[in-house]
Amino acid sequence: MGLSVSELASRAGISPDTVRYYGRLGLLPETGRTAAGHRFYDDAALERLRFIKGAQWFELRLEEIRELLDVVDREVCACGHSREVVRRRIAAIDEQQARLRDIRAALCRLLGDDPTVDPAPDAPTPRRNGMTDTLISTAPAEAETTPCGCCIPPPPLSVDEEVRELRARQEAVERRLAGLRRTER
Repeated sequence: MGLSVSELASRAGISPDTVRYYGRLGLLPETGRTAAGHRFYDDAALERLRFIKGAQWFELRLEEIRELLDVVDREVCACGHSREVVRRRIAAIDEQQARLRDIRAALCRLLGDDPTVDPAPDAPTPRRNGMTDTLISTAPAEAETTPCGCCIPPPPLSVDEEVRELRARQEAVERRLAGLRRTER
């Protein structure tokens, strides 16, 4: 027989709820069931979960991961489509980096520091123009922003899909934090 949901989750380093969630989203293929009605999985499902986790490390969204898995499932050359998914992710990262540089510069201005210089951690921070004035003057105009914060808007998600994706991301963050806590001990 195969792996139970709990065994699969344990071997993949995720929670059983996440395995079930990925199954509901169609990221894991339909599975067999025991006589008692429990799902069981084979080693291919474990490899698929490892693929999903690897893609999540690159912060690919679940919809992007689904696109890549669909290509893999069709057993065709995934080069063209995969390259497009990766290019979109790189563009989003470039946008995030630009936004973070702008935020860093604005925060440095809040502290009265030169944004091009790394401030000393214990250096006194004079209040030159006032924090309130700086916050008001750096607020972006509404027309300059996009819903997702990047130049490539994501495909529209239903509220249920968005909630599921947010829960999956929350679980991923919680697993990362748990791993960091274990390494601190």
